[in-house]
Amino acid sequence: MDATGGYTGKPVKIIMTVVRKRESSAIFKTIKEIDQSAFITMGSVMGVYGEGFDQLKA
Repeated sequence: MDATGGYTGKPVKIIMTVVRKRESSAIFKTIKEIDQSAFITMGSVMGVYGEGFDQLKA
């Protein structure tokens, strides 16, 4: 996604992804290989629905 740096005001790109907890180590390793100074935030969610995750229950 296109975004604006909070401190610099410069245009930046954002990658937002949802992965299973067991996949986080591989994601962090890949990020480190690409950009050692990347800003990363990680959070827990109650549920993820869609392809590859849980089916939406109605």
